[in-house]
Amino acid sequence: MPDLAVSHRALGHFFAFEGLDGSGKSTQARLLSERLAASGGPKPLLLREPSSGPTGQAIRERLSGNGPGLDPQSEMELFLADRAWDAENNILPALRLGRPVIIDRYVLSNVAYQGARGLIPIEAIFSANAAFPVPDLTFLLEIPPETAWGRIKARGPLVDNFESLDYLKKVKAVYDSLSWPGLTRIPAELPPETVHGRVLSALSGLGRPGAFPLP
Repeated sequence: MPDLAVSHRALGHFFAFEGLDGSGKSTQARLLSERLAASGGPKPLLLREPSSGPTGQAIRERLSGNGPGLDPQSEMELFLADRAWDAENNILPALRLGRPVIIDRYVLSNVAYQGARGLIPIEAIFSANAAFPVPDLTFLLEIPPETAWGRIKARGPLVDNFESLDYLKKVKAVYDSLSWPGLTRIPAELPPETVHGRVLSALSGLGRPGAFPLP
């Protein structure tokens, strides 16, 4: 694996959105990307995990039940390989150009969703991810598992192997226990515009004055 622990401070800023499925991560990541794009600053890069790369696509196939099953260790290794590809090809190049990078799911999703199984220690998952750049801010959108489950079912047929109410409760318990540099917890049952406002408030205190000239 290439050395990805490269300092990106004073270059582009890096933001991650985390939370249960149905918490509004994708919506908030998109809203932030659109807001930064309209600010007149460097064009933001909006990403998601699993990535659009070959390993990311393989993960999506397996999670949807269309591929062979994996033991937890092999599954984690796939996520790590996908994150390494994304960091090398997308995240770090953009940060070095001074572009903001926004990602929908990142390291804490690995920790929460795999840690909830109880088969790999949380400390081991953090250690396996130690080479990757740490976001300046990680927004953890918090909702009750029952709310998340209702939103997931409203989308249509369940297609993700991770989807069940009991499992979401375990994932929420792991998220509740975590600490992480720049972790910002936001109640996600609030209206999307209010959640977005809280995201922007967190950005206002980050970095040099005027770093985010938001319209």
